[in-house]
Amino acid sequence: MKLVDNSSNSSSSQGNVSYFTSLVSQEPQRPFAVLQLNASVLEKDMAMVVSALSFLQRVWLYPVVMLESRMQQQQDRRGQIADNLRLADALEQHGARARPLYTNSFVVDRAQNLIANTASIEQALRHHTLPIVSALAETPSGQIICNLDVMAATVAMSKALRPRKVIFVNDTCGIMDGNGRKMDRIHMDCPEEVACLNRAFRSSSSIRRINDLFNITTAVTITSAAALHNELFSACGAGTQLCSYDAVSESCHDVRAVMS
Repeated sequence: MKLVDNSSNSSSSQGNVSYFTSLVSQEPQRPFAVLQLNASVLEKDMAMVVSALSFLQRVWLYPVVMLESRMQQQQDRRGQIADNLRLADALEQHGARARPLYTNSFVVDRAQNLIANTASIEQALRHHTLPIVSALAETPSGQIICNLDVMAATVAMSKALRPRKVIFVNDTCGIMDGNGRKMDRIHMDCPEEVACLNRAFRSSSSIRRINDLFNITTAVTITSAAALHNELFSACGAGTQLCSYDAVSESCHDVRAVMS
């Protein structure tokens, strides 16, 4: 358990691994986390991501990985599938079981609602396999939507699966303030702090979607691939924790204790 031993509090980390493993054994179809990987992370930190995900599988924890592809802006479906297969292949070479999923995971209905289809994901989880999900959707007529917003896909998947944690993995280990310092917390009822979040995501719709997540879980965090194991299992965390409007103080304490 090298990653656990390297975290800031090994005893706490071991306890949190046992806690999550116990929960997963009770509800195997419910992932302990949904992880959104930014495209830059896949390009710069593939080895870190593979190491962290492989470790999770070794301790019987299976997050759902939402994959942003560098090819989404180009609406290149083949490129997005290739990125998915590249990560899945790297995981398999590292001894982890991975299932690349790039069809039938999302549907856009006639009212333009994005709906997650979790059948293949839940099957992968039951078979102790890491689902790697591309942000590709289909319309009722069978048209493929290649430029789906990955955050919209992450929120839709989280609503369907109700994970205990939602983690956004970027290449800066969190959100930076105006002076370039990492912010430990962002309170969603503080305009100045939310402004920093806005600058990072460059979209007001992203803030709305993050707020939607607090209807699902109190544990929403932004971190880097290198700090992912600390974020998952230590009590102190390593990235930026997002705190909801309601019961902010309670949420902030509960997230770091991973007792959501």
